[in-house]
Amino acid sequence: MAENDFNDLEEIVNKLVKELFDTDAFKDLNPSDQVVYDVSIKLKQKPLNKSKLKVFEPLVDVIDEKTGYRILFEIPGFDEEKLNLKVSPLNLNLKVKGSNSFSKTIDFKNPVIVDSVKTKYNNGIFEVFVLKEVKKKVSLKN
Repeated sequence: MAENDFNDLEEIVNKLVKELFDTDAFKDLNPSDQVVYDVSIKLKQKPLNKSKLKVFEPLVDVIDEKTGYRILFEIPGFDEEKLNLKVSPLNLNLKVKGSNSFSKTIDFKNPVIVDSVKTKYNNGIFEVFVLKEVKKKVSLKN
């Protein structure tokens, strides 16, 4: 806390104490009486809003190679059995279940061949390689 924050807090506490002593509970006290007071502030804890919690999101590298896409997910501490990979011609989705569950979707610039997916999980790095569809050139000859 900055010094200004403490000054503001002290001002608030002094105001609360003054309001407390201005109530009927202390009307019989003489101004010359010494009063010792102890002030405590109870902070209410708000219910935890899970939707605002920071969700684990892995570091991801997407490498656009000539023949395909190589995607590297940095997900140490996960069992390979907990990885659920779905690939469509236009994107890839990785879902991981566990204490730090997450879901990550990667969109491709070019369509891919879904059946060409190769994966490898080693030392916390999940590597996915998928081939790009080859565009066939159509030549029109008369």
